[in-house]
Amino acid sequence: MLFIGCIQSCSTEESLLENNATIKTVTKEEAILFLKKHETTVSISSKNATLAFDFNKITQENLTNTSELLTVVPVINKAKNQRTRALLLKVENSIETILYREYADVSSTKNNFTGVILMTKLNGDFIRAYRLKNNEYDIELAPAKGNKAAKNIIASSNETVDGGELQEVVIAPKKKRNTSKQVYLTLMPSGSSNTTEEGNYVFIWESMGGGDGSAETETEEEDEQIDTTELKGKEKCLNDLLTKQDNPFVKKLLANFQGDGSKFDIKIISKDKVTNKDEDGKLVEVNGKTIFTNGSNIITIEINTNRINSHSSLDAVRTILHEYVHADIFRKLNSITNEVVNDSTDFKQIFEKYGNHHSTIAALYIQSMKEVLKEFHKTKLPNCYNGYKNYFDEEPSDDFYEAIAWNGLKEKNVKAWANLTQEEKTKIETLAKRDNLLIKASPCLN
Repeated sequence: MLFIGCIQSCSTEESLLENNATIKTVTKEEAILFLKKHETTVSISSKNATLAFDFNKITQENLTNTSELLTVVPVINKAKNQRTRALLLKVENSIETILYREYADVSSTKNNFTGVILMTKLNGDFIRAYRLKNNEYDIELAPAKGNKAAKNIIASSNETVDGGELQEVVIAPKKKRNTSKQVYLTLMPSGSSNTTEEGNYVFIWESMGGGDGSAETETEEEDEQIDTTELKGKEKCLNDLLTKQDNPFVKKLLANFQGDGSKFDIKIISKDKVTNKDEDGKLVEVNGKTIFTNGSNIITIEINTNRINSHSSLDAVRTILHEYVHADIFRKLNSITNEVVNDSTDFKQIFEKYGNHHSTIAALYIQSMKEVLKEFHKTKLPNCYNGYKNYFDEEPSDDFYEAIAWNGLKEKNVKAWANLTQEEKTKIETLAKRDNLLIKASPCLN
């Protein structure tokens, strides 16, 4: 199989459905092992350069017409106007890769990309290139030293990128074109020389959806107001995966602490041991703690490294998410203009009804946390998810994820927990114990 980037029509995408069994997600562990042992010295502008992959920022992103995911590995690049990612997908048990490069013009902005897209194999061999203006397809590009495809007509102006000099070409007949957000990727059957859509598998990849790497623009860096510089190890890995997730609840939750409109910043740090007073006033070790001092605009989250390492990755994500929710409650309670809930009641009134943070989380956030854990488990922790299925011989249920969401909230002063029947509490506690059998190792390998 050859994994190539190509202009395609959506009308042929249905052909993939019958052959879906041949397409598989490349796990993060497989991607890391493959890229580490693969020859990573490529020819760039007649010079040898070694690719450095950021394995801590691997994402797995959706494709059309298949439930399998595209594994995206950022390439470390200090140039602010460049972003490179390795794309991996398994075809008939063979890992296929492509390097996807973006070269932004000076006029390019965060929301409107103008520049060149270049696709190559890992060894630097040319696959495809084209130019975009304000997110829209503008013109196809080809290597300046010659283009053997008879359908490509060489135009006059040139582009110069790391791959060398490219010339504009006109493709006929015209078909549906790429944008900066949607890239048409084609899988071509082994032994086929066919470069049209017939007989090939067409996917659409939302290229702006993640795997940002280090080539973020200066504006994007300034917008970020969640400080993770003191976060490390397993919790950093999981936090990075969580904050890159497209789940609506997570995006909305974290957006409250990003951009110029945010009144509060989050500082999330790792500590060898974190303690807090329990409901009886006794000092005990806890998984995490969120701290806010009146008059400050910094909300600090402390994550207990020892506890995180001894817990499953799924429950560790629950801990991080739990602390972000605490931070959001602090933000809402201390905002000058209070937020409105249900179009009529402000959050402070709702909070007073429940009386404390954990009662509020149990009443208002459990269902959202359940959905996040469910999505994260399947898409970000596939080995853990499949291990659960193999061991229990069933898919993880919504009740299981809700039981995990209850961790840290099963206290006598939490109204929602106190109001449950003993039968309901026993069911939750029994399902939550399954978490002890899940994978504890970090999904990010060093």
